[in-house]
This record gives sequence, C-alpha cells and structure tokens, in this order.
Amino acid sequence: MALALSASNGTSSVVDVGTDHGILAVELALTNAFRSVVGVDISSAALSNALLLQSRVESYCMNNGLDKTGPRVDLRIGNGLHGLARNDADIVCIAGVGVNTMKTILEPIDKDALGVQHLVLQPTSCKPGNLMKLYESLHQDGFKVWGEEIDRISQRFYITLVATRNQGHSVETVPGEFLISHCEQRALFLQYLDHHRSWIEQDIGANAEETRDGAVKWMQQIDSILETDESSY
Repeated sequence: MALALSASNGTSSVVDVGTDHGILAVELALTNAFRSVVGVDISSAALSNALLLQSRVESYCMNNGLDKTGPRVDLRIGNGLHGLARNDADIVCIAGVGVNTMKTILEPIDKDALGVQHLVLQPTSCKPGNLMKLYESLHQDGFKVWGEEIDRISQRFYITLVATRNQGHSVETVPGEFLISHCEQRALFLQYLDHHRSWIEQDIGANAEETRDGAVKWMQQIDSILETDESSY
C-alpha cells in the first residue's frame, strides 16, 4: 500500500516506525520508488539486525547484477515519530503493534509540522472494537481512511488500512467498508465478519465500555452497509 502512495518520480519519503529487523524498510528501499526511507526503532539490537540485513541485500544485488539505485535505509534509534524532521515522513508505516500503541505513537505528534500526508497501518489486533477506536482517532486527527486490505495468516485476520490527510470535512469510515465492495476481498471479509459476529457477545462482557460500544456500533453499521450493498444488485 505504501507503494501505491509513492509518486512515480520518487519524490516521497517514507518512515517505518518500529522497523525491528528492517524487512519492510529494506523492501521499500529496493523498489527505488522513494526519495528517502527511514527505519526507526527503540531497540539498538533490532537496528543492528536491520543493518546486517541491508548489507546482505546490497551484497546480493551487487553480486547478481541487480539494480539498486534507490536510497539506503536511514536506520535510527528513536521512540515513534519523535526526533524526525519535516519531510522525513510523507508516508508513515506502522505494523506489528496494537491499536493503543499506534495511538500512543500518532496522537501526541504534530503531523502537520512533520509534513505527514499518508498513513499505512496494520495493527496486530483486528477486533472490531479496537479498529473502531483507531478509525475514530484518525478521523478526529484529520485523516480520511480510503483503502483497506485483509489477509488471513495462521488463522488470524489482519486488516491493513491507508489514510490520507483530509482536506475539509469527511464522513467517518467504518472498518471493513471498503472490503465489502472489493470483489477480490469481499469473501474473506465476510469470513472475518462471521467469525467476529459470534464473538461480539463475549466481547461485550469482557472488554472495556468504550470497546464494547465500538463493537456493537461496528456490527450495526456493517449490517446496514451490507444490506444497502446487497440491495443494489
């Protein structure tokens, strides 16, 4: 999804927050699609592994005559978006952490000052109530969700979303709204829907009040969207 946001002339910068071993950051750099690629992690050990991966990939490209004209990954020790300069992060990618951690990374930062235009997020927990909290937080922060992808890996569902700095008023997006109308993703989303429908009542009893409310609100809104979508055929 980050690639879809990159300008064709490579003028966009991208930062991978919580880069860990640097797999995503190095892959993004290999595309030669970005002006700069930054990988940030709070762990120096993780960044050491990322640096080793980058060196191995560059050696492989050199030894096999593969094009590697794009930028090297700028690996930095840091906490979230703190310490980044303006234009370091036109596109921010965050994956492998929960919704609350994502909110902790994103909410305190002045993203206008940094020049952040796009977010690509894949939380580890895709429970409906958690996703509702994330989507509502993004909307309140001036971002519009306009794209989603869903995957199922080892019996777990993962939803990746892309959001862009909104110019003016927009209607809140419901998690899964774009997947319903996506012919290639709809079937998998309906599996996700059936799975979580059966757990909603358990979530209501087990989760915090705002999460319970979010799960119920999500179920009602998705059912309404499905009903409208199916009636259009």
